[in-house]
Amino acid sequence: WAPTVAVVTGRVEDGHIALAMLCDCIIATRDAEFGTAADDSMATTADYAKTGDVDVLADTGVDAVSATRKYLALFGVPETPSAISEQYATIADLVPENRRRPYDMRKVINAFADADSLLELGSDWGKSMLTALARLDGRTVGIFANQPKSPLAGAIDWQAADKAARFVELCDSYCYPLISFVDNPGYMVGPQAEQDGIARHHPRPLSALHHRSVPLATVQVRKAYGLGPYAMSGFGTGRVAPELKLAWPSVES
Repeated sequence: WAPTVAVVTGRVEDGHIALAMLCDCIIATRDAEFGTAADDSMATTADYAKTGDVDVLADTGVDAVSATRKYLALFGVPETPSAISEQYATIADLVPENRRRPYDMRKVINAFADADSLLELGSDWGKSMLTALARLDGRTVGIFANQPKSPLAGAIDWQAADKAARFVELCDSYCYPLISFVDNPGYMVGPQAEQDGIARHHPRPLSALHHRSVPLATVQVRKAYGLGPYAMSGFGTGRVAPELKLAWPSVES
């Protein structure tokens, strides 16, 4: 019914951590600490960000308040008309013609969204998947995208699968239309991926997309191999296809 945000700026212990984690978005300063009073053990905010427990890392308390204002502003009607990103005119040049050259998908979604509207969530975990709230022509949307410049080159491991699923569920809760940018070589496979539990985690984004009630537009930028693209588009998970599916000139499959 209404978005909830936890702002953590100091030492947080025990049940107060649980209260923070119940919120939709957790914003914390870098010097904040999480732990238990029982044995005085504490973990840094960076530790929590790497496991997806903190969505936005802020340098100072002022920055945390600014991030909170931006997050909540996306829930309402913009006070001023939205402007096109300064990078919008160069968006076609952000993806190299050479298919072997990696590129930063962050630059693509920044150029795509309205100017200064993008708020990335969970940038320090599941790094092969990008998730961000933004405005598009003034309307709030949720953008999730594969990151070719990540160590996994955009492949979906268990963290990326959980990250995408949680984000889709968040956007569906608040009626934010979804947009996905696909450049995906598939899910991670092999002994390490199986040990990490990929078999149990991989269906989560497919299930979230199947149960969504908001529209989904998908842009395939380059690769779309194996089962991975289903996690980005929902195709084959009950709702037969996204409401809109577009292809960049550089697509391959």
